[in-house]
Amino acid sequence: CIDIPFFNDTKEGALDAAAKLGVDVLWRVPKSGSPTEQAQLIEEVIEQGVSGIGIGPIDSPEVREALGKASKKGIKIVFFDTDISGVKKDCFIGTNNYTAGEMLGEIVVKKLNGKGRIIGTLSNKNKNMQERMEGFMNAISDWPDIEVLSFEVTDQPKAEDRWNSLKKTIQNYPDFNCFVCMDAMGSYFARRMKEDLGITPLCVVFDKTEDSKKPMEEGYLYVLAQRPRLWGELAVRRLYEAWSGKNIPAHEDTGTYEINKTNMSIFFK
Repeated sequence: CIDIPFFNDTKEGALDAAAKLGVDVLWRVPKSGSPTEQAQLIEEVIEQGVSGIGIGPIDSPEVREALGKASKKGIKIVFFDTDISGVKKDCFIGTNNYTAGEMLGEIVVKKLNGKGRIIGTLSNKNKNMQERMEGFMNAISDWPDIEVLSFEVTDQPKAEDRWNSLKKTIQNYPDFNCFVCMDAMGSYFARRMKEDLGITPLCVVFDKTEDSKKPMEEGYLYVLAQRPRLWGELAVRRLYEAWSGKNIPAHEDTGTYEINKTNMSIFFK
């Protein structure tokens, strides 16, 4: 999908499943998140003669065209994390993002006791982010004492650039008491808030990363975690099954779960 630490677990799950099934996995990752780069990688593995492709697709004409070529050659295709319509595939594996957004909103409502001021950020307006935002806004809509002061949408790929932008938002809304992030950078921002600014607002974010540990230990971070390792494992298994002529499910919702200070020892070794 893209070369960020969040997908390391996906790689581990894929390699583990491959070892058990006796198949080979080629791990190819776009460094920049560029659709052109992702399309080139698809073209390369078609030429290498792969039997299946597991991919978090970027919705762009060049990626769609490359996936179409793969499908015409009989290559099995499984999407994980991100789904796009109008492209032939054998299966989608991932999160129901609207439901996940609602769950994130419910955590915020509970931790704020129904009253608070929110600033937030999300990485871009792709389908996943849109659905999470819709679910989140629906979950908090019945609580008139919860106010969204700012929700920044950004295409900035670098964490430091996003952090500098978020610091400006914090300066503009110093009376906020809850931070929400719809993507995997949220724990990094929560950590930087204390380290750089000396503040520990309630932080409710998506996805467990190594940055989650310290602010979670200190009690101000709550994470709604997805299952990226399971995506990798299931992608390889479903590709193998489809290639073997077996019927596989068209859609698999891998769900989400909350990690906080009380249960974090299960998830951090």
